[in-house]
Amino acid sequence: MNRIFTIIFCIILVGACSDENPNVIYNIEKEYRVEMKEVLSPESQLFALDIESIKLYTCEETQIDALHTNDEGIFKTELNGINLPDECEEEGTFSAKKTISIDELSTGAFPFEVNLGKSIINSGTLYINEDYYELVVENDLKGIEINKERLNKIKNGMIWVRLELDEVNLAILNDLRETLEDFGMDNYPNALTGNYFYFNIDENRNLSINRNSEFSYTSDFLMVYNGNDIDNVSFLIQNFINEWSTLHQLDVDVFTYQGKEY
Repeated sequence: MNRIFTIIFCIILVGACSDENPNVIYNIEKEYRVEMKEVLSPESQLFALDIESIKLYTCEETQIDALHTNDEGIFKTELNGINLPDECEEEGTFSAKKTISIDELSTGAFPFEVNLGKSIINSGTLYINEDYYELVVENDLKGIEINKERLNKIKNGMIWVRLELDEVNLAILNDLRETLEDFGMDNYPNALTGNYFYFNIDENRNLSINRNSEFSYTSDFLMVYNGNDIDNVSFLIQNFINEWSTLHQLDVDVFTYQGKEY
């Protein structure tokens, strides 16, 4: 009886998935997670897609096979599977990754596709203005997830800072702020709330850097610097850590709009 039921079920299932319309696609498993970002460097800020597999693998540096083209004004990203090294298996702890730099784009609206191979199409429009990128898709996504559909732009002069401590200490925090202000930095005025990929600003204007910490206390804040000697902040930070390290375990990281980290 169980065998007969199984056969009948399979026949019904096949019949239900058969459709005269070849454009109908059923039960496409989510394979990739896509997020917009800016690739920062002293020369440029390039719009990019940060792509990672939803499945996890046992090898750390697994690459996604991806191709980007500008096809008659349509920006197309084609995901063609994952290049697994020998002896790499599923059910690990590492995702496969790929960052695809698109272009240094002007403001406007751009047709956009993120596809699985050549047959599964996810189309939409990328809107760009002076402050952010926004990706609006036309239909339900097939095979991919888009993590956050709006990305705020990193502005010239933006500096985001993390102080890590073994316990809360406002004296150290205030001293760090004063040290950076003496160097020539100021609090960043009126930054947009939302996602910047590298950090987020919530509705209460609190900044949180997207990076894990092993310390029990962290404080993240946003500043602006328009000087020409940002590299010297490295010596400044090291001296600051040395002065306080006899009393507390601490670390300081300074990140810049040019993609530098101190």
